[in-house]
Amino acid sequence: MTNFTHEKLFALVLLAPVLAGVWQGLSTLNRDMAFTAVQTEVSFWGRASYQPTAATIARTDRDIHQLTAVSVNPEHLALQAAYASWRGFWAENAVERGKFATMAVNSQYQALQSRPAHRHSWTKMVKYSSRDVRGAAFLAQAQARLAALQPSR
Repeated sequence: MTNFTHEKLFALVLLAPVLAGVWQGLSTLNRDMAFTAVQTEVSFWGRASYQPTAATIARTDRDIHQLTAVSVNPEHLALQAAYASWRGFWAENAVERGKFATMAVNSQYQALQSRPAHRHSWTKMVKYSSRDVRGAAFLAQAQARLAALQPSR
């Protein structure tokens, strides 16, 4: 092998991690942009007279599933919980309401596993579990955690 070939090989060895880093960065940016779009959409649900269309709800559901399938991110799980809570609120029957209430509790609880001292998330857990007929144990735990996280005076 000539020096020229060694230099090319060396450059390729150095270039591979750089390209991997760029790919990872672009993937993260893409996920963050998708998350922000979905979070913005869900944040408007129930404000004033806004109610999403069936197509918007379906797109939001699809986007949340894509986000949560890629990685376990507490923000994505909390968004899934908020989505489920709204779906339960708008549900037309008790079975659907129960299904979405349980989904909200489960998603919020998963989000809390990676940040157990996050007061806002425990506040949401109290709200969601109070709507779930099977959420009594979660409600008690959430209320206890929230009380323990109150700032001391």
